[in-house]
Amino acid sequence: MQLYNEGIETNKRVVAMLMQRAGLVSLYSRKRRWKGKHRTKENLLKENLLQRKFDCETPGRIFVTDISYVDCRDGTIYLTSYLDLATRIPKDYGITNHMRKECLTEPLERLAVNGAEEGAIIHSDQGSQYRSCAFANICEEYHFKHSMSLPGNPIDNVVAEAFFKSVKTEVVYPNRHRTKDEMEVILRNYMEDYYPKERIHTKLKMTPLEYKKTLLNGPVT
Repeated sequence: MQLYNEGIETNKRVVAMLMQRAGLVSLYSRKRRWKGKHRTKENLLKENLLQRKFDCETPGRIFVTDISYVDCRDGTIYLTSYLDLATRIPKDYGITNHMRKECLTEPLERLAVNGAEEGAIIHSDQGSQYRSCAFANICEEYHFKHSMSLPGNPIDNVVAEAFFKSVKTEVVYPNRHRTKDEMEVILRNYMEDYYPKERIHTKLKMTPLEYKKTLLNGPVT
């Protein structure tokens, strides 16, 4: 631009050639784009409030949650569960054909009116659905405290992990030949009846429903 202002007609190629011959270099440097991870509102991270303390004696106060895929003969469905940490009862759950936010926000809204205390802790991993604004908005609306595991630390959510291991072993693997519709019926029976009412829990030494009664009424003597 300075050359044109002085009445000297030239072009970038000629200037570059002359500068090269004279051993001159430009001081202009191109701005580099920042390649770091962009933090958005859809990437909300929370503190680990549980700190691997999984003992709770008050039903409705702490819930652990996770999403697991379920292979069927004609495709895959996804199971989301909210497990009461005190009783180990799957208090609410969702079965969907997708992993969009609704797979966990819809059962969370039902949980809010079906047994979760105001101010209850909801503990999850750092999956993208749990980092969403939709999930955060529901927690805020019902005054839930969202807690998150550290990345790469499944032991931080070991209760939910153990529950889904039981689901896979006892329901999913033996029924992979079933269709999605058939598997959904089997899962609902397991979640609502067999697991809480009939299955003896390894840690509790009784069914989750029986253990809940001891928490509410005291041990039978």
